[in-house]
Amino acid sequence: MAAAVGAGVGAGLMYLLDLDRGRRRRALARDQTVHYLHETADATGTAARDLRHRGVGLVAKSRRRLQPVPPGGEALADRVRTELADLTRYPGAIGVQVRDGIVTLAGPVLRQEADEVRRVVADLPGVTGVEDRLEIKEQASDLPPSAREQGSARWQPRPELLQQRWAPGPRLLAGAAGGGLICYGITRRNRSGLLAGIAGTVVLARAATNLRLARLTGVGAGRRAVEVQKHLMIDAPVQAVWALWEDYESFPRFMTNVREVRRSQGGRSHWKVTGPLGTRVSWDAEETRRVPNELLAWKSLPGAAVQHAGVVRLEPVGGDRTRVEVTLSYNPVAGAAGHAVASILGADPKKRLDEDLLRMKTLLEKGRPPYAGAAPS
Repeated sequence: MAAAVGAGVGAGLMYLLDLDRGRRRRALARDQTVHYLHETADATGTAARDLRHRGVGLVAKSRRRLQPVPPGGEALADRVRTELADLTRYPGAIGVQVRDGIVTLAGPVLRQEADEVRRVVADLPGVTGVEDRLEIKEQASDLPPSAREQGSARWQPRPELLQQRWAPGPRLLAGAAGGGLICYGITRRNRSGLLAGIAGTVVLARAATNLRLARLTGVGAGRRAVEVQKHLMIDAPVQAVWALWEDYESFPRFMTNVREVRRSQGGRSHWKVTGPLGTRVSWDAEETRRVPNELLAWKSLPGAAVQHAGVVRLEPVGGDRTRVEVTLSYNPVAGAAGHAVASILGADPKKRLDEDLLRMKTLLEKGRPPYAGAAPS
C-alpha cells in the first residue's frame, strides 16, 4: 500500500510540476478546489437546515399522535382517514363514522390489507372500539368501479438510504459516518480496520456525489454513469446543421478530442479519440435512430473501452436559425468517480462539450473553425 501511495503521489507531482503545462494545471486544480469548497459549504448549510426541519417535523408529529382526541366528532374521523391513506390502495372507498369513540368502517377493501386496517385503527388514540362492516375483496378488479374511482394507488415510502437520491440531511449524516469509519480504520491498522476503511470510503463517496453505487463505480451502470446535456442556437438553416452532424468524418474539425472517424456499412463507425492525460481510446458505434433534419441517436457497440450513447435534436426556430440539443451519456473507467478525477485534471466532458459546440457554431456560421489549430493533426 505504501508503494502504491508513493507511486500515486509521484505521478501527481510530475503531472502538476510539468515544465510546459504545470502552471496551467496547478491553476486549474486550484480553481477546482475553491469551487468544490464553495459547493461543500453550501451543501453543508442546506443539510443543516434539512436536519433542523426534520427534527421540528418529528416533534410536531409526535405531539399530534400523543395529543388526546375527544371521542366522536370529526377530528377523530379525520385522523382515521389520514391513517387509511397509508394503509390501503383505495382509502376513499372506505366509509368512516365515529360515535362515542367507536369507529365504524364500511366499504370494500382488499383481503391482504384488511387485517392491518383493523389493527392500526383500533390502536389509534381516542378509539375505544371498531365496528367492522368491511367487504373483503380478493383483488382490485373485484371492487366496484365507483370504489376504484374513489381510491388511488397507495404511495409506499422507501427508506431514505435505499432511495436513488438522498436528501441533504441524511447525506450529511452518512458522510460523517463514512468519515468516522475511515478514521477508525486508520487507527486500527488491522483487517477489521481495513474493512471499516473500505466501507467508510464507499459511504463517504456515495454521500458526497449523491449517486447510486452503480453509477459511482461504473459497475452495472451500462452507458449512463455520467450524463451531460447542452443546447444552443445557431444562425444556420437546419439542413446545414444536419449535414454537418450526419457526416461523422467531419467531427475532428470541431471536436478537439476526436482524432478520426471512419464510416462503415449499416450506420456503423469507428472512432479514435484522445482521452485524459493524452491516452488514445477507440471504439465502434452504431446509429440507433435517424430522422433527417430532426434527430440522430447512436450508441457504442458491446466491448467498447468506454460505453457511451448520444442524441442530437435539431429544431428550426424561424428564418435560418436552428436550436441544437445534445445529450451524451457515458461510463468512464471507475464510473462517476473516474469522471470526477478527469474533471479535476482538466478533462471535464461537460466543459469540453460546451467548447466543441461553440466551435461547431462558428464553423457553421462563418465557414471555418474559430482558430487555425482547431483540427488535431
